[in-house]
Amino acid sequence: AGAVLPGPRLSGYGGGSAGEWVLTDSAFHVGADACSALVAVAAAHPRAFAGVEVCAYGDLMQPMGEDADTSYLGRTDHVASVSSGAERKGASEEKRAAEAENTVTKLRRARELLAETMRGRPLLALPLVPSRFVHVGTMPELLQHCVRDDDVLAA
Repeated sequence: AGAVLPGPRLSGYGGGSAGEWVLTDSAFHVGADACSALVAVAAAHPRAFAGVEVCAYGDLMQPMGEDADTSYLGRTDHVASVSSGAERKGASEEKRAAEAENTVTKLRRARELLAETMRGRPLLALPLVPSRFVHVGTMPELLQHCVRDDDVLAA
């Protein structure tokens, strides 16, 4: 909800080309065969995806195609649920560390299952011309680029 905004004349924003632009977070289509495969892997591994954060672009689309790079599977330093899940108040340091490790293990397994399921499937792109793509990244990355105050970044 709220991913598409009205054109500049309706929303009070200036600029644009004759009021013809909109902002959207993204859009993609997954074919019926891929959907069936994803449903099957979720049914075969019902707890594999519970409580983990996967990314539509990184975890679903990156393993697609003939020459997919899956070196990202073990990388978790940028995933919000891994870092925030380990910061529970009131838990001992050992318990927080164990919970974080469990989350990382679950995330890696979920990514592996998705990569196996999507590997080799065709990835087709339809450019929407004219268009602009601006990727701001994760919230911590956005803040890092936009905020100069170290105290704000540390909060």
